[in-house]
Amino acid sequence: MAARLGYMSIDEIAGDTLTGHFTSTYSMNVGTAYAAWGSALLYFAWIQSGKPADTPIGRIAARYPRPDWFNQDFVKELEQSVEDVTFQTPNTPSTRFLVRVCDPDLLAGLHTSAWEDYYFG
Repeated sequence: MAARLGYMSIDEIAGDTLTGHFTSTYSMNVGTAYAAWGSALLYFAWIQSGKPADTPIGRIAARYPRPDWFNQDFVKELEQSVEDVTFQTPNTPSTRFLVRVCDPDLLAGLHTSAWEDYYFG
């Protein structure tokens, strides 16, 4: 069963930073920023980029039989690459976000995109 989460856009990828906008479904609170959010945003950027296998995230994903948000080992490995996550307006229904990674090469192969509905599950 999938859970609908909301609208997301990846607006810019530059150096070691990925920035964008997130709006939660049903005006729910987006919460606060932490490393797991950063790994989720990286994961969705990778999916929207076509899941390229020849990228750093693609090579991480190849180590796992099911590289998705529910594979905690995959998530933890992505989290280790996240240096900082910032929500411009935490604890609101919508926020701009910034994800900074330890190694800018991790963002190779990702591109800007937006999608109205995205789901976990």
